[in-house]
Amino acid sequence: MVDFQRVQDCFSKAASSYYDDAVMQSKMASRLIDLICSNLPSTNTSCYAQAQGQSQDSHGYKVLEIGCGPGNFTTQLLNKLPIKDLCLNDLSLQMLEQNMLNLYEQGFIARDQQILSMQGHKSKWQPQSIDQETTKQPQATNKLQSFTAICGDARLLSKFKPQAQEHELALAHGHVQAKAKAHEPMQAEAKAQDHAQAEGEVAAGEAAGVFSSSFDLIVSNASFQWFEDLAAALLGFQELASYKKKATQEDAATLGQGYSVLAFSSFYAGHFAEVKELTDVGLNYLTKEKVIEALERCQLDYQVFFDEELQYFNSSVELFRHLHVTGVNGIAATPLSAGSLRRIMREYEERFTEKMGVRLTWHPYYVIAKLH
Repeated sequence: MVDFQRVQDCFSKAASSYYDDAVMQSKMASRLIDLICSNLPSTNTSCYAQAQGQSQDSHGYKVLEIGCGPGNFTTQLLNKLPIKDLCLNDLSLQMLEQNMLNLYEQGFIARDQQILSMQGHKSKWQPQSIDQETTKQPQATNKLQSFTAICGDARLLSKFKPQAQEHELALAHGHVQAKAKAHEPMQAEAKAQDHAQAEGEVAAGEAAGVFSSSFDLIVSNASFQWFEDLAAALLGFQELASYKKKATQEDAATLGQGYSVLAFSSFYAGHFAEVKELTDVGLNYLTKEKVIEALERCQLDYQVFFDEELQYFNSSVELFRHLHVTGVNGIAATPLSAGSLRRIMREYEERFTEKMGVRLTWHPYYVIAKLH
């Protein structure tokens, strides 16, 4: 079972270094955005608005990003797609703050923002590194009409959705309601997991307004591996998707015309195989077959792409430092002793050094799903 408190702590400590050091995650972000654009013609990034001679402010998508981190994916997304409403979520407050700092410095948000929490309180975000008196906000090429940041377990985000809208969706789309009901045991299992229960009641207030209308696009880069029940998590996120009955002229810029889109990347079995082999520490990544099985259980209209990437380092010391500064060392229940770490690094170099350097295997996969 994943210790979410430790995961949160490790990613919080890595908040200031992750953006620059997470090279592979940034590469995955680019790949995921390319897949969104190439598989959904209406998202071609010259953008529908430009093709119609309109500004991007006229049309745009309502987007939820889950596990946003410090913004490796967020900034690429904002520079590729016309987004008017953005909601960011992360388990780590420090990651959210770093992401918001990056967005502020690029002119996407103002400095006077709030971060909402699952526990029901909110905190005012004030970037410490910015001179409040003299610094002017940069000009953005893609202005956001609304912005929300929510800190907490993403599996509870569906609690923000008003009951009235759920009823409306049930009446208009009985098959969706029936499908979700068929998977209630999976949803119950996810909500019963340790961290999800500890979060308690979700705040209404400002967040309720954000979730009063559905999302056009729900995205996540390199974070779904933390969900121990992928199918249950996906069903929860489906509740936040929009089910458009028709595409009007004004809706023509929305994703897919008539459906919302869930686009995410994660990792499958064999990811970080070298580390797992030497330390016996690692997540229980799903096999390709289990990933597909989870998608099928949710009855998604999806495409899935499995990749393999090899990353090379000058030494095992550099490799393990990389794991530390990107926060992915939060899996181990207890830290390795100095002696054990030296032994593992020595053995790692002996067994996994190749011509290009010390190898680390990545097994990312990408999913583009239409939510009808």
